[in-house]
Amino acid sequence: AGLGFTAALGLALGSLARLDQEIEVPLLRWANPYLAFSRRGVVLLILAAVTLLNSVASLSFVGGRLSQSMAGPPWNWAFFPSTERWLTSHQVLDFDDLDMKAAEWLAAQIEPGDRLLTNFSQENNFSILFESTLTGLTGARCVGHALPLEDEKIGTTPFRRAPAAVAFWDTHRADSLAQLQAKWLYYRDDRGKELPTITGAKLVHREEEGERRRLIYEIDSKVLPDIALKPGGEATAKGRMGAIPGSLRGGRLVELLLTPEKASRGVLELSTVRRSDGLVSAATENLRWRLELSPSGTRVPFVPPYDQGRYQLLAQWFPDEGQPALALESPDIDVNFIANLEKASLSGFRLPQISGKTWPSRTLLTPEVEISPTSGEWAEADDVLACWAFYSSERKEFDLPPMLNMRRVRLSQEPLKLPLITPEKPGLYRLALYLCPEQGQLLRYPAGTVTIGAPSGGTP
Repeated sequence: AGLGFTAALGLALGSLARLDQEIEVPLLRWANPYLAFSRRGVVLLILAAVTLLNSVASLSFVGGRLSQSMAGPPWNWAFFPSTERWLTSHQVLDFDDLDMKAAEWLAAQIEPGDRLLTNFSQENNFSILFESTLTGLTGARCVGHALPLEDEKIGTTPFRRAPAAVAFWDTHRADSLAQLQAKWLYYRDDRGKELPTITGAKLVHREEEGERRRLIYEIDSKVLPDIALKPGGEATAKGRMGAIPGSLRGGRLVELLLTPEKASRGVLELSTVRRSDGLVSAATENLRWRLELSPSGTRVPFVPPYDQGRYQLLAQWFPDEGQPALALESPDIDVNFIANLEKASLSGFRLPQISGKTWPSRTLLTPEVEISPTSGEWAEADDVLACWAFYSSERKEFDLPPMLNMRRVRLSQEPLKLPLITPEKPGLYRLALYLCPEQGQLLRYPAGTVTIGAPSGGTP
């Protein structure tokens, strides 16, 4: 239809152009006190109106896309916005006016080769755009990123934190800053939360408005712990790595217990080897800690690999001069949180407010249900996104699709209490619990069928 209309329009315009050469009559003339159109002028006016009418849909689409990309009212499109206005007006960059002020100050301090660590978001692929913007304005190299997972598509950005970055933001220990070789620390928080005192880090600039904080720290590498790996002599004692959870979650920090036979001071390096194919962790994925080991046991932070599987945890001890060398055991660990979650089962479903399988419509209810892992217990940090969803067996549709009303919950041995609002339309529904442990993963747990009846008469 579009091609045919274009051809017809071209033929009509061509005919009018030839006619214009043969008959010297103006298309539009002033006939006091009004404008007069010639016959050809009327034809052209009709053609223009028809063309505009056929283009309304496409013009609306193009105008909407331009509004999103250009930002601001259409009359401002002819003027190039300032860099500050352009960057801070795009929500996908997650870069606001305070970030702009902090970046302008930092740009004047950065020297070639400076490395910058930020508490960047791990929300999704686009989270890295904040650091891309910050790097473009300041010239600093942002560090602390983990490589995409093996099963992720080509082009996935490294939006996850590397183990050293996870360890630093969870513990605030300076060992990780030394490992990342960061010169600057950029901290952003919108809830008024400040950082504790960090060895080697000095607060040099602050931008704040209300509870919003943008803090910049300069790091003195001379004050940071020495984590250089210095080979020791032959081992004179052994050490055991314990307190290992039966189910680990990739990228979530846990504390292990290292118990040596002798006290020693030095550097501990933790690395992994995947049992399935012998893949050795990259140097950027390993962790180094300066420790003073005690026979009574020393807590050691560890961040498991993101990829699921069974691994051998390699713990190597590099003692200081004059300190005992230790031979540490290399236990196996299972990074299988998602695998366990996929096999988990629901039990003990109950609804304290209502008895029976007929529920009122448009009513807020809070079911209680137990989510049991296949083995062991849930770890303390096993939080996921969760929601209930009703699927109509009669209409073959969701009342409200999953992923639209999710909230963060923590899995534990206690029953999960997650509110829901029953559908408005009466009928038979399949009820299911949906859990989202990672980006792009949605797990479904059927909870049976329910009948939605008339409203209860209360306020939803």
